[in-house]
Amino acid sequence: MMNALRCVFVRSLPRYSTAFAKRVLIPSNDPRLLLCSLKNRCYCVTTLKARPRRKIDFIDESDYLPKGVEECSWEPEIEDFDELERSWSVATPSLAELVREDIPIARQFFRKVLQAKYPKELGMWNKWAVMEWKSDNHDLARIIFKKASKIKYDVKVWVSWATMEMECNNYHESKRLFHVVIATDPKNPHALLGLALLETKNGYKHEAKKIFEKLIRDHPEDVNVFQAYGNFHGKCKKMKEARELFRYATELDDAGGQVWHAWAKAEYDMGFYRRALSVLEEGMVQFPTNKYLVLLSAMAQFKAGDQWQGRHTFSQLVDCGDFIHAAYFNAFAKMEEEAGDMTQAEALYRDALNIYPDHVPSIMSFAILQARGGNVQAGRELFEQSIPIVKKVGSLLFAWGSFEEQYGELSHAKQILEETTAKEPMHLEAWRSLARVENKLGNSENARVVLTRAAQHVENNIPLLIQLAKNEERNHNIDEARRALEKALELDKENGSVWNLRALLELRIDPKKTRSLVESALKCIPEHEAHTHSILYCTYGRALAMVQDYEAAAKAFEKSLQLIPRNPETHVIYVDSVLIPSERWNDAEKHLHFAKICIHRNSKQRQKIEDKLAMIQRRL
Repeated sequence: MMNALRCVFVRSLPRYSTAFAKRVLIPSNDPRLLLCSLKNRCYCVTTLKARPRRKIDFIDESDYLPKGVEECSWEPEIEDFDELERSWSVATPSLAELVREDIPIARQFFRKVLQAKYPKELGMWNKWAVMEWKSDNHDLARIIFKKASKIKYDVKVWVSWATMEMECNNYHESKRLFHVVIATDPKNPHALLGLALLETKNGYKHEAKKIFEKLIRDHPEDVNVFQAYGNFHGKCKKMKEARELFRYATELDDAGGQVWHAWAKAEYDMGFYRRALSVLEEGMVQFPTNKYLVLLSAMAQFKAGDQWQGRHTFSQLVDCGDFIHAAYFNAFAKMEEEAGDMTQAEALYRDALNIYPDHVPSIMSFAILQARGGNVQAGRELFEQSIPIVKKVGSLLFAWGSFEEQYGELSHAKQILEETTAKEPMHLEAWRSLARVENKLGNSENARVVLTRAAQHVENNIPLLIQLAKNEERNHNIDEARRALEKALELDKENGSVWNLRALLELRIDPKKTRSLVESALKCIPEHEAHTHSILYCTYGRALAMVQDYEAAAKAFEKSLQLIPRNPETHVIYVDSVLIPSERWNDAEKHLHFAKICIHRNSKQRQKIEDKLAMIQRRL
């Protein structure tokens, strides 16, 4: 893989001298050379600021929709560009390049030239609306979409519009728009795929699964469908099914680098870092210039324990000079933070915000780093300074509210989250956070009112009922918590999270009731939901251990670990509930060792496991 990387970045470094390229790219066993490369990174960033850069975003769920939907290929006549006095990177000017490189000029071009010459060309209207959407001018994009929809029906316009509303968390409107397309064409893959992603976001996984199954039957050659369905299974922690779908998708003729990225990211998110590297190596044989693959390989190398190689790959990506995005620095900084190098992490966060001061994940990460260093006020000031800069103010306010809840003051968190819900009334997590903060402040009645208000805006009430149950349990109102969870089960009898919370609610009160609830849940939830079954068996084992039936409890825990062997929490609960009380010290040591392997070395949870392991080893 590194040979492929070396070739990629030598080709992509024409602006630098050959000696500089060799210094950056040729691996060395001498760590001093790497240190020198990292110190020179500041020079590279300063140089890059003088160059035009293309703003790109990380791949998200909207990227599973065909690119022909969001970014149509329509182009005006060549002579239309004569009015623009600018240089072009290629011989033939294109609207795509103009939109990519200079949005203000592109906006004037659309307004003064294109809409006058092509008033009924829906490709033009769609491209203009998508440009405004991607520039975070959602209100203007809506105006353009509405105007285009009145000219005549066009599937690309409607699907683009629906996708934008989904991205803005306007789920009711998004569903309405997708259903307009489906009413016209019941098998339209673009609209059905968008609807499946929408149901997933809403928490209706069973509905989403039905749509995905219909899609793969009706469109067996659509790479976007198989990629999205593979990602769906990955998020449901069903990696066997996900791998089969991703493998099929990679073998289709129009499979791109994003398929390999989605597959590797699913492996990475499950903690299978070596598997992720294997997938990335295979993908980079076909797509050696895909920088998302390079970035993810650096992250996987870091997580797999090869910090030197991870740093080296990151430095290659950053020093190459093109398409620099704050997400690269942000990901690199998180790795350094996990490795314990806070000075280097801070420098990288500053680099990210110097290039893109409106990058909310970097703002949040840097603020948390400062708070962990004891300077909460500095993190707070960072959010305050970012408000005039960031276009997606709702996202920034939610991040700020979460920061205040975790590291700052609850009264500040309440004020900020109230503003967030006012700006984005369909932001489910903002409502849940506000209710949680109100409850922590002792305003239990206000917390209930918040969740009632949220139900007027949010389509899926189950997450709100779960939050209500957690609040009531915290306030020792067990009957109210029980009623909330029972109401949630009436809405969705196959929701494993609700069943597990309902069983845990009874654990200390009536372990027998817990066992009965778990048995009922296992009958309702399909067997292919392996992760859910694993968690339920863990709860079942805890209930048996509560009545000191350690033999039966051990069987339940072994069944749980057989389904999901790499869940560190199950190993730790097994040790605490069964192995330590029954004085099975050797087995306890084995399970804690495995749990330790599954957790990053700088995690607080790992430190607790190591302390417990040391205690057990003293018993041996």
